[in-house]
Amino acid sequence: KDLATNYVHIWMTRESKELFLRRLFGQLHECPQNIQKVSESVLKKCGGMPLAINSIAGLLASRPVKSLEEMQNLQNSLGSEMDSFSTMEKIKQILLLSYNDLPYHLKTCFLYFSIFPEDYKIKRKNVVRQWVAEGFVSDKRGQSAEQVAESYFAEFINRSIVQPLDISDSGKVKTCRIHDIMLEVIIEMSVEQNFISLMGDQHTMISYDKVRRLSLHGHGAYNLSTSLELSHIRSLSSFGDMPRALRFDRARLLRVLDLESCEFLRNRQLHHICALFHLKYLSLRRAHNIDRLPRKIKKLQSLETLDLRGKGIDKLPASFIELENLVHFRSGSSYLPHGFGRMKSILTLGLIEISDDTSWRIQEIGCLMQLEKLRIWSRDGMNKENWESLLTVIENLSRRLLSLSIETDRRTCSLPLDFSSSPPLLLRSLLLYGSLEALPSWMASLDNLVKLTLGGTKLEEDDIQILQKLPRLFSLRLWFAFAVEKFVVAP
Repeated sequence: KDLATNYVHIWMTRESKELFLRRLFGQLHECPQNIQKVSESVLKKCGGMPLAINSIAGLLASRPVKSLEEMQNLQNSLGSEMDSFSTMEKIKQILLLSYNDLPYHLKTCFLYFSIFPEDYKIKRKNVVRQWVAEGFVSDKRGQSAEQVAESYFAEFINRSIVQPLDISDSGKVKTCRIHDIMLEVIIEMSVEQNFISLMGDQHTMISYDKVRRLSLHGHGAYNLSTSLELSHIRSLSSFGDMPRALRFDRARLLRVLDLESCEFLRNRQLHHICALFHLKYLSLRRAHNIDRLPRKIKKLQSLETLDLRGKGIDKLPASFIELENLVHFRSGSSYLPHGFGRMKSILTLGLIEISDDTSWRIQEIGCLMQLEKLRIWSRDGMNKENWESLLTVIENLSRRLLSLSIETDRRTCSLPLDFSSSPPLLLRSLLLYGSLEALPSWMASLDNLVKLTLGGTKLEEDDIQILQKLPRLFSLRLWFAFAVEKFVVAP
């Protein structure tokens, strides 16, 4: 038994050291000998626990230079008193050290993760846009606030204090989670600083005098007191049932309102939400009891992100076009009103349905010169004239367009994609669903294309040669894309 225990201990020590040094230097043999010796002392304090090892390694990996002095400073920070700590206390101390090492501008963004429930799949795009809406991030050196926020998120991944879960076809992290122990650490700090208030399930961590960010977890949040003071609240997120007693008209400073999958939300409550002048982020995704937006939606003049996906809202009020600061609009299949081309700030638009009867929408799209992501659905296709108009509009948007999706009923509709002059060469993502019969020659010039999805396109074997010319293609998805049973890819 003692022999087996010693063997496991030796194995864990070796594995721990390799995990640590590979995370820092890539290859074990590239680590200087003097650093390897000091690392053994640091690793001893980690107790062979991967979470602690990854956190410490992530902390050091963020340093521009991995020197002996840096390693010794880290060893001193951990302190000799840690030797007497329990396993859990050691982990928490190391995780706290990782947090304290963050630059000031990252600390606030990281504390924001404390609003999410344990084991929750956090969507990267959502949390990044919430940081922007809260004002945690601003433009910097030619980068938009959202681009800066994306770099912050990447820093958390690189430091191993956020765990990536789902990776997109283009290689980007789509969802992540916070380790349970790390979540416990930052919740304790967030509540102590009155950064967040939690209600529902096992949580009763709330300050009734000044609530700044409120996170409702599970069914227990339904019993929320009607006397709750919301005049200072900036963010409200519901991860379960939302209390019917909650008064949105009291939350005049609210900037972020995330009501995804909220079952108790009703149309009448949207009238109160429309009075929130400072609101920048609103998610009603999969809030199934909402089937229309009120005309008062135009009052949300600060709104930048609106997510209506998974909803039964087909038609938007005419006043919708007055949301002049809207940047990201996501929906299942909303019929946009006349005049939406006035919404010059929009970067993300979809899904928008176009047919011969609604061809006026083509010219409206052409007015949105900032568009970066466009998703079009044409159930029954269009006549030749309208297809040509759409291609002309896409050509005019080609200087900024990064993602394009065009979908039809593949059984009856074809996709004429012969651009006359300037195809969208900056595209990183392209989805085509409908009959093509042959890939257009311009597709071989998409040097930036990372993700390509083809469905029902009825391609022939020769078309694979065009795909082989795409230098950066990372993901290729094919759904009934080829009319042949097999094709040969040349080496």
